Amino acid sequence: MALQVVDVQIRGNQGTVVLQSDLPNHPAAIDELQGADARRTAIMAASQKGLGGAAINGFLPSPYPVTAEGKPVEDPLKDRLAAYQIEIAVMARPA
Repeated sequence: MALQVVDVQIRGNQGTVVLQSDLPNHPAAIDELQGADARRTAIMAASQKGLGGAAINGFLPSPYPVTAEGKPVEDPLKDRLAAYQIEIAVMARPA
């Protein structure tokens, strides 16, 4: 059970952290991406990229399925689901 940081984009005092779950059981992967560990991982990743006092900005969105290349699944009949990802908005806490 491990969350992977796929991407971190910081713009000024806010940004986005993309996480991926490596769990093969899809409901478990979705639960992992919506859990406290995912929030902590996103905050730590944003802090490591220089976002001081990082915090979650709002509510977590729904995880989405991706292909092995990390692209969102557009056609479930044609695209093969490989994992789930979530994009978590982060921001710097006001001083």
